[in-house]
Amino acid sequence: MNSHLNMKYDKSQMGEYMIELLTLGVCDLFLRAGFVEEEGHLLASYQTEGFRPLSSVAEISTGEIFNVILRLYRGIYQCEKHCLFAELFQTDPAWIFTDQDYSRVKMVFSPSQERLPLAEQTVRVIEFLREKTKEEGRGYADRACELILHNEYGYRALIHHLENLQREVYLCGIK
Repeated sequence: MNSHLNMKYDKSQMGEYMIELLTLGVCDLFLRAGFVEEEGHLLASYQTEGFRPLSSVAEISTGEIFNVILRLYRGIYQCEKHCLFAELFQTDPAWIFTDQDYSRVKMVFSPSQERLPLAEQTVRVIEFLREKTKEEGRGYADRACELILHNEYGYRALIHHLENLQREVYLCGIK
């Protein structure tokens, strides 16, 4: 298995600050990367050892969906403390990586083309994962989408509500 993922960026897509954050691994949400400048482009090599792309997951439990989403939100919250805002990058299953038991979630930095709000991006991820879970858990995924789309209280309250939903999934034995 290849433990590196190579990406090519236009130099204009990546500010020095962003390169520094990704190189130093300051934002826990992103995989660490090394950068090389070549002919007006930046070549990045991300260390993916121990992780797999979320897009390659064939089946996932409802509880694991909540693990992924909660870790994404916690990571994004931390990134925003460093002025790396969610609208600047894509939160897409193709760029999200997870370890075997979904306890760690990381991303590859992919500049946002559409500048979609975080809620819409996250709902797309949940809808993608919803199709890979059992029927009994799909209602919980739908409830999570509703919470995210109608969130009026910020990250901390949203994370609290999602944790409560996750707890309900575990207590009810939903797979």
